[in-house]
Amino acid sequence: MKISFKTYLNDRLKQVDFHGQLTHPLYVQVTYERKTIFFKSYYFELFSKPRYAMQLADGKVKGPALKQIIEKENEVIRFVIDKLQDGFSLETFKKLYTYFSTDLCDATEFDFITYLYLFFDDKELPAMAELIKWGTLHLVTYDLVMEFKKTLKKSLYSELIEQAIEKAPPYLQLYSFMMHTKS
Repeated sequence: MKISFKTYLNDRLKQVDFHGQLTHPLYVQVTYERKTIFFKSYYFELFSKPRYAMQLADGKVKGPALKQIIEKENEVIRFVIDKLQDGFSLETFKKLYTYFSTDLCDATEFDFITYLYLFFDDKELPAMAELIKWGTLHLVTYDLVMEFKKTLKKSLYSELIEQAIEKAPPYLQLYSFMMHTKS
């Protein structure tokens, strides 16, 4: 069984801004039994989001390195190929690639942000609710919640966390787990 793949910058498409750097989008090509599929890199799209950029002291913006994104792509591609072994097909590969590359933190973050927005709105703190709505476009929500621990009254923060366990998706738990298992 011969399966080949490559991740590449698709120079047939126009360049996009990747945290202040113009680059072609990252794509994946997988070939099996003389048939080939091409698709956009999930990780390139994920790490293109503004919240994955850091503002440096000199005012420049630094995002994840393309090399790291390519390594993540290759890791999940190899994993899926190994998982399928003799039952490999391009259709099944694509489905499993989508399944195994999905960032659960990213998948649960929007609903968690909605929970935070409603929590602060219910506490009659509409400016804080709006801050969460707009600020989380550029910040990692987990980092914001960790700063809440330092800045909110202890009773309000405890209520926020207790209600999150009951009413919100497990974003905080997933992110905390991820922080301890992956860098």
